[in-house]
Amino acid sequence: MRSKINSNAPLHLMFITNVLVQWQVTIGVFTVTYALFIYPLTFLLTDYTSEVYGKRASTHLVWAGFLASLIPSLLMSTLQICIGSLLAYIIAQFHDIWAFHWWKRKTGGKYLWLRNNASAMTSQLIDTVIFATVAFYGVLHSKTILKIIFSEYPIKVLYAAMDTGPLCLLVLKHKKSNRNNE
Repeated sequence: MRSKINSNAPLHLMFITNVLVQWQVTIGVFTVTYALFIYPLTFLLTDYTSEVYGKRASTHLVWAGFLASLIPSLLMSTLQICIGSLLAYIIAQFHDIWAFHWWKRKTGGKYLWLRNNASAMTSQLIDTVIFATVAFYGVLHSKTILKIIFSEYPIKVLYAAMDTGPLCLLVLKHKKSNRNNE
């Protein structure tokens, strides 16, 4: 069966993220960008695609998201934010794919919850550090950049843990649908 992956999903997520990342908000002790509320969904999409369609399809999805968001990112963001965003996206997403499949081999294809969390949580750390450092270096004080990193990462870890249930349900629904179509 050919994979039917909607490459518009990463386009929309990256477009919205690149608009929202330009503004920071302080919530209690946390200083985060508004993009934090949308961007973690890209890791859910990548892990779903990896599980259901495989490494090659998820790699194509990441490239589609990257290429489709290139022009909107340049138009909607500063050059520095655009470079930070795209660099963090491509490195973190490819790490996510690699880590997800590494854990899949190590677990013999079991423990989807572990594969999802282990790959997404480490990839989110990579993404957060690269993005905040590149996008805000020389623009924000280094203490503010560190505050963004240490504020956003725990929230992204929470997102990764919270998307485990929906991921498992989506994969189960896909497998059930394929069994019914056979």
